[in-house]
Amino acid sequence: MAEVNEQLGREYRWRRVLSGGEQTGAHLVTWGDQCAVLKWEPAGWRADQLLQAFPAVTYALERGWPAARWLAVGPLAGGGSFVLQEYVDDVSMSVIDTHAAQAVTSANAAQAGAGLASARDDSAQLEDVLSGGHPWTRQVSAFTRAGAALVRHGQRIAAKVGAAPLPRLDVVHGDYSSSNILLGSADRPVTFIDCQTIGRGTRVRDLADLYRQSFVYPDPANTGARQLRSAALEAEGPQVFAKCAVAVTLNNLAWWAGNKTAAEFDRACSALHDLFDDIQEA
Repeated sequence: MAEVNEQLGREYRWRRVLSGGEQTGAHLVTWGDQCAVLKWEPAGWRADQLLQAFPAVTYALERGWPAARWLAVGPLAGGGSFVLQEYVDDVSMSVIDTHAAQAVTSANAAQAGAGLASARDDSAQLEDVLSGGHPWTRQVSAFTRAGAALVRHGQRIAAKVGAAPLPRLDVVHGDYSSSNILLGSADRPVTFIDCQTIGRGTRVRDLADLYRQSFVYPDPANTGARQLRSAALEAEGPQVFAKCAVAVTLNNLAWWAGNKTAAEFDRACSALHDLFDDIQEA
């Protein structure tokens, strides 16, 4: 907090830890009557990614993308970095019902063409994952037999789809977890937060990522999941949707391999075979 205040010439005060956050967490801070969210990353590629994300977030916001504003970013001693983002007092999306899906797909449409040319090329990363050349693919395959089987299933789908190019002009959030999507009022139905994974690519990958979540955490109230699928298909067609769904599934499972038990990982793999079967029918 002292480092941040020294850089900004202000006196933010720490108030409390906010709920959610699977990495370093999020903290509510105040400066006078202004509330903000403070997050930071220790030294490493994530810290560099956070610093590089600022212009891409600003660019997308200027083009109407409904994300929380970034107030400031900066380096920290030891190679880390921090971000102060706008505090939005709305509620995280708990289920993907019809109302939530409609709000998200409408907001997702605002991502079209809003990718900054110099931003991280998310589509290139997805293609690398699909080719098997990315470390995350190897990590999933090596963790358990179930992971290896799911990778093979995904590769069969990618081979069948062929070389359909993934677009690179949209802004991509990169982590469309329901905890990063706030639902609000009629004048601001959706706000995306935690945008440090921002890039340029295809907005379909974000819809596919949230659709993936509906398989990993099935809920009878997930009545809007099929709307996500329909919106993704309408945006770019079945080939792009299939490639994105396979790639974001393997991306996410690489995180599971490093943060979940083998039993939890295998249960997710079992559910995600159903996802892969579903996208082949698209």
